[in-house]
Amino acid sequence: VLYGWIKKRIAFQFTWFTAVFALLYITYAIGCSYTRHWDWASTYLENKVSFLVMPLLFCFRLKKPMKLQPIAWALIAANVLLMIIGVVNAYSIYRVSGDIIGSFTSSAISPIHHPTYFAAFNMFTLILVWWGRSKKWHYFGTRNTLLFFFFSAMVQIVCASLAGILFFNVM
Repeated sequence: VLYGWIKKRIAFQFTWFTAVFALLYITYAIGCSYTRHWDWASTYLENKVSFLVMPLLFCFRLKKPMKLQPIAWALIAANVLLMIIGVVNAYSIYRVSGDIIGSFTSSAISPIHHPTYFAAFNMFTLILVWWGRSKKWHYFGTRNTLLFFFFSAMVQIVCASLAGILFFNVM
C-alpha cells in the first residue's frame, strides 16, 4: 500500500465502513480504561488493533484496474506447489508411521500453513479460477476449470478443516 501510494497508483478513499470499525475500537478502548486489569486490557487492545489497520488498508483504491489473470496464474502455481510440498511431507511421515489417514490429512498435508489457512487460500484461488472462466480468460475453459475444481476439492478434504469444508459446501 505504501509503495502504491508513493508511486501514485492508489488513492485514499474514506468509507463509512472504516469509520464504524474505528468507532468500535475507540469504544473498546474506552471500556478498557475502566478495568482493574490493565495488563490484560492492554494485551486485548493490541490484539484488536486490526479493527483499525485492516479497514484503513482497504480504503486505498487502485486508480486504474489491475489485470487479475497473472495473479490467478501465480495463485494456481502456489497452490499446486504447496500441495506437492504437502504430499512429499505426508509421504515421509507415512514411511515412518505407516498410518495412511494420519499421514495424508490435516497438518501433515499442510506443513507450511495451518490447514484452515491453506483451505482458505485454496478456496480464494478456486473462486478466482471460476471468475476467470466467467470472463473467458485464455486457458480457463471448462476442462481446465473442472480439473482445478477437482484438485481443489481434494485439497479441501485432506486439509480436514471444518471451516474449509463448510465454506466449500456453501460455495
